[in-house]
Amino acid sequence: MLHQLLAHIVKTPNQHRLNSFIRSASPELALRIFNGVIRLSAPHDHFTFTFAVKACCSLLRRTRAEAIAIGREIHAHALKSGHGDDIFIQNSLLSLYAGAGAVDSAVCIFSDISCPDVVSWTSLISGLSRNGRENEAIAAFSRMKVKPNTVTLVAVLSACSRRGSLRQGKSIHGYLLRTDHGRGNIVLGNVILDMYMRCGAAEIARCLFDEMPDRDVVSWTTMIHGYSQNGMPGEAIVVFLAMVREGEATPNEATFASVLGACAFMADLSMGKLVHSFLEPAGLRAEGVAGNALMNMYAKCGDPGSVLRVFDGIPSKDLAAWNTVLGAMAINGLGERAIEIFSLMIRHGVRPDEVSFLAVLSACRHAGLVDQGLLLLAAMNGASGIAPKQGHYGCVVDMLGRSGMLEESEDLAAKIMPAGMDDAVRGALLNACKIHGIEAKIFDQRFVVGEIAGSPEKMNLSGSKKIAGSTEKMNLSGSKKIAGSTEKMNLSGSKKIAGRSWLGSSSPPLETRFEFEF
Repeated sequence: MLHQLLAHIVKTPNQHRLNSFIRSASPELALRIFNGVIRLSAPHDHFTFTFAVKACCSLLRRTRAEAIAIGREIHAHALKSGHGDDIFIQNSLLSLYAGAGAVDSAVCIFSDISCPDVVSWTSLISGLSRNGRENEAIAAFSRMKVKPNTVTLVAVLSACSRRGSLRQGKSIHGYLLRTDHGRGNIVLGNVILDMYMRCGAAEIARCLFDEMPDRDVVSWTTMIHGYSQNGMPGEAIVVFLAMVREGEATPNEATFASVLGACAFMADLSMGKLVHSFLEPAGLRAEGVAGNALMNMYAKCGDPGSVLRVFDGIPSKDLAAWNTVLGAMAINGLGERAIEIFSLMIRHGVRPDEVSFLAVLSACRHAGLVDQGLLLLAAMNGASGIAPKQGHYGCVVDMLGRSGMLEESEDLAAKIMPAGMDDAVRGALLNACKIHGIEAKIFDQRFVVGEIAGSPEKMNLSGSKKIAGSTEKMNLSGSKKIAGSTEKMNLSGSKKIAGRSWLGSSSPPLETRFEFEF
């Protein structure tokens, strides 16, 4: 069919019909037609290149690398055919490169545009903002020589939000007020709310929110999430209850995730249950983002039974759901249950990731399940194909130390030294000595001089002598003054008890074996 179409195009050249074919066809077919046109030297114009580049943009969702490669080929053909300076083609290429993350290529295209229009500036600013180059996006906005549109303003305000730049954000907001630009535009209003919340100006955001003529679910969710992220969970809950009471908008998954996060932060189980009761009336089920937020809330409120009931009710459990329930068991001291769930996860064909292993290792640590923890670490190094990281090693080092296996703990720390021991591993070693009241513990010089000296963890060791390039024995039981410090620190010598939690009979049964079959 493609050959017949190309033969018809060559026999009866009609650029308008050709461009219509490329514009309306699927991305793959459009690019095949374009390639045929170039190969057969069929008549084409600048619109042919523009529509071909737009077809590449449609491929970005599936094959980013391939889309960039094809886009570069089209760019080369445009230059050869004398259409390289056409602003429509340049803007299309700019959008392609910016959307694909090839920001440097996008900047090069922009610099070649003799007279950039608002589309050019917007594509550049959006690309810079989305790819972690917020400072450059804000600087580009300040150089604009044309009037920005709403999309431009949304892009630059998003850059201010991510950078936490309140001064620039206020300046752009002032420009909007002076020019009356975007008045009544709810999308722009929501971005301004988000900018103030992310910059820590919650009071300004609240004033603007109260004055908004129209508010949608994004407006309400932005306020709830903003309060929660700014350490104001009580206000987040108040706004959520007002949203439900006024009925101006129906909460979505993001709304529930934000308010449940606030409940978790406050460890307010009764409020969390109240929020849970609003889920079904909102037309949502306890799954996906909302389900994970529910499990997290119940876990942090000390109700692992409800965590398991929510988990059991999720029809299609993804990796995030398994990781959430594993973490919930860990923080509630249910190590054996975490291991059962981890084994069940594998038997259901869900391949664990590094987060899964970290959660179940943490559960073993808190429950004192040393043998199982070591088996998990060995599984990571073996069949799972996931290389342990500092967090995993730190967890095991701490687990060994809590169980009194200090020599093994030090040996493991020494083994991972080539990768560089971080604060978690150092702290685990020092904490092991502290909780067991070990006196005159001599560390290897590489730990004391190279790692421990100057670290904040040494301040947790009350009674330790000055650590400054020496390998002196440290007295962990007495109370002595550390050189250079005006504070005395107390070490009681009491041991930390592994976390424990009672799970009632209402919990769903999980009869599994501890096994690994990757």
